[in-house]
Amino acid sequence: MRSPVNSPPFNIVLSAGEPSGDLIAAQVAAELKKIEPRCRLFGMGGPRLAETGCDVVTPMPAVMGLGGPVAGAGHIAASIARLVRAAVSRKVAAAILVDFPDFHLALARMLHMAGIPVFQFVSPQIWAWRPGRIKTIKRYVTKTFLIFPFEQAIYDKAGIPARFVGHPIVDRMRRLPSKTAARKTLGIAPGRPVIALLPGSRAAVLKRHLPAFGAAARAVSERVHGMTFICSIMPGIDERFYRSAFSLQPSAFSLVLSRADGPVILRAADAAIISSGTGALEAVLAATPFCGVYVTSPFTYNIVKRMAGVERILMVNILAGRDVVREFVQYEARPEAIAGEVASLIRDSGRRRAMRSDFREVRKMLGPGGAAARVAKEVVGFCTCKERDARGAG
Repeated sequence: MRSPVNSPPFNIVLSAGEPSGDLIAAQVAAELKKIEPRCRLFGMGGPRLAETGCDVVTPMPAVMGLGGPVAGAGHIAASIARLVRAAVSRKVAAAILVDFPDFHLALARMLHMAGIPVFQFVSPQIWAWRPGRIKTIKRYVTKTFLIFPFEQAIYDKAGIPARFVGHPIVDRMRRLPSKTAARKTLGIAPGRPVIALLPGSRAAVLKRHLPAFGAAARAVSERVHGMTFICSIMPGIDERFYRSAFSLQPSAFSLVLSRADGPVILRAADAAIISSGTGALEAVLAATPFCGVYVTSPFTYNIVKRMAGVERILMVNILAGRDVVREFVQYEARPEAIAGEVASLIRDSGRRRAMRSDFREVRKMLGPGGAAARVAKEVVGFCTCKERDARGAG
């Protein structure tokens, strides 16, 4: 869908607040440019969004997670104000806000008050936590694009415009290298047992998860000798932050710290230990057996345990409706327990086959691909009609 040649170009706000959202926003930006090359994009994001040519007028907030918005309230308020001012001054046709719900629902309210239509890509997990947010969505969001199929019924019941478009991760995972090629890229000798470690992308999460991951790695190495661990490290975080968590002795085990993309690291591995989040779905699509680890502060854990609307943490288990992958949450995240599970995944070929079979079923629930293209097409169509109506009214 393209707008008429003589129609003016329009501006669109794109906003992402964390690395996974930055990837999704970049996919949407690329599709927007394909459909309407003359549309002008600006907003909040990281390096992936900037690479698309989007004018990043404010960087992603450095403070994230529960407690983060309070600690970084001044920075967050300033970011919202900067985005709203830019949106008003550039007379945007629409805004696309990707994930990062607390920040983006506050931004959606301000944009709505300024008369700017808001599209939300990736619904807050209202089915798991703080369901009251759906009232805010109904009031301030024009339409929500959903990435999980079961969310459609929730929005339909609430009478909120929404559409299941599929998960954008499907397109990002289409061109995975072979295991041999991935190991060559990472400089790992063939034949060695390899465990991928994906402890998370947020600084606050890493601080909690790295000690548990380090202790689990040491326990695994005592059970399975000759092990190589590949730990995914995030841009902007010093490698020493990671190494200190593993307290390595010279002969303990081989540790590779890599800034390669998570899917490449997962493809090279025989099994993985992953925090909840995008990495778990990447493992599903990479067909890499794994277990999940989630550790937070005792205060936060007690609140979430009382208020959460689901029994499981990992999306693979939520989608399947059963425990496809073992979850080690909070006090259950003991090094020996995690090590026992990882050793079982390495040694038991039957378990690996069964888990991969379950992964294939979950994969079907994520849609056929093309999620970002569907979002871009609908938003461009909306903006085009909006411009046409404005010219007619004039």
